[in-house]
This record gives sequence, structure tokens and C-alpha cells, in this order.
Amino acid sequence: MNFEINNDLDRIRLNYHNFSHLIGSFILAVLFGFWWSYGLWFLYEIFDGFKPWYYSASYEIRTSKFPSLNWFKKEFLYSDKFSLQDILIFNLSGAFLGILLKYLLWS
Repeated sequence: MNFEINNDLDRIRLNYHNFSHLIGSFILAVLFGFWWSYGLWFLYEIFDGFKPWYYSASYEIRTSKFPSLNWFKKEFLYSDKFSLQDILIFNLSGAFLGILLKYLLWS
């Protein structure tokens, strides 16, 4: 098991996976603050760096849709490694937007 960094900043796209990073970090930032939100997602990405590549999964898992056991396997047992796009774009944006909303609503 090797840690790998995926430099995917040249093809930024908003898909289901990236949307979950954005919304997840947004919600955590509203509830717990910026550093907890970004820190937890950073740890998640570190663990993603050790998982097998998503395209090494079987065809049934790669093409599975929500909700199914194969979808769960695809999302949690395989990854796109330590994705710079996830950590620098979607997690950071979600945490900033969550803090912005928190201060706008409760100031």
C-alpha cells in the first residue's frame, strides 16, 4: 500500500463525489468551525491516498449507482487517491462558505 497524490487540478469538475466534499465540509464548518471541517476532510483525503484506485474495481462496482452495496464499496473502498482537487478546491470552498454562512446568520 503506497500513498499517492493525484494532481487532478487540470480537470476540475463538479460531480457527485466532489459535491459531497463541498457539502460535507460546508456542514461541518457551520457546526464546528473552519479548522475542524477542513482538518477532518484533510484526514479523509490522507486515508484516500492509501486506498486502491477506483478504476481497479470490477465493472459492477465502477458503474454502480446509489443506493446499492456496490455503490458503497465504490465510494468507501476505492478512491481517486489524495486528490488535490478535493482538498484544495471543494473542501476548502465548502469550509469557507460554511464559515461565511455561520457568521452571516449568527453575528
